[in-house]
Amino acid sequence: MTHVTNVQMTLDCADPHAQARFWAQALGWVVERNSAMIRSLLDQGVATADQVVEIDGELAWRTVEAIRHPEHDAIRELGGVFGVAVLASIFSANGGYATGQTYVDGLVPAMQVGAVVVALGALAALALGGRPRLGATETEAYGGLAEAGAGAA
Repeated sequence: MTHVTNVQMTLDCADPHAQARFWAQALGWVVERNSAMIRSLLDQGVATADQVVEIDGELAWRTVEAIRHPEHDAIRELGGVFGVAVLASIFSANGGYATGQTYVDGLVPAMQVGAVVVALGALAALALGGRPRLGATETEAYGGLAEAGAGAA
């Protein structure tokens, strides 16, 4: 069983591409390039050619680079982005930032929908049950951290 912490490092320094290669190799991670997205932003005129460079045959942002664990699950992030977009749409359809009242008019229905979705998620999690307990092999792999965490609860 592989345990992956959902972490991404974004490097913003004098030479982010060299730093990213170094840290990716040191950690066994991968450099995260979004060449297709960058190409799309260039084609739409959202980004300009002076904001990007070509590194190892791929487009990359000139001033920033990111690395991630090779088993990082981007689907979780997509779910979060989708949720924020839905709640923002509900907010803007019902209110806005013009006055305190219009803010509350948008916030209340967005929070209600968010609360219902969280409640449904909690019910689904309860119905599915918890994770199986770690066996001896997994406990040893984590250096006994699972046992220490269980004792602290």
